[in-house]
Amino acid sequence: MVFNYLFSNGDAHLKNFSLIQDEKSGSRVLAPAYDILNTGIHVPGESDMALELFRDDYMTEPFRAGSKHTKEDFIVFASRCGISEKRAIQLYGKFLMSQESVVSLVNRSFLSEKVKSLYLDTYLQRLERLKS
Repeated sequence: MVFNYLFSNGDAHLKNFSLIQDEKSGSRVLAPAYDILNTGIHVPGESDMALELFRDDYMTEPFRAGSKHTKEDFIVFASRCGISEKRAIQLYGKFLMSQESVVSLVNRSFLSEKVKSLYLDTYLQRLERLKS
């Protein structure tokens, strides 16, 4: 069973995450993947994010300079969600370390070889930007 939610605490919002309910235990956990779609493959030049990261007009300096999200944006977003900077940096680091898993998942997918290549190229470009 999947439950879809929109989270908002007034300062930040998050869309397209799901909870999965284990049929045996009844416990709910975050879905490991949900609504994974790389629209950049089909609509070149489209924004990296379906929604704005911040509800207000706030922009970090790196975003203002290049219109692309960087580590600073996600650390500020985490802070606005009530996550400590130390914890946010730990979570961010784990995200960046998932490259091997993402590549494996894409390679096992039912995408054509051409689309797999486009997907991975886009992913790796974004990943490099997020490392800075």
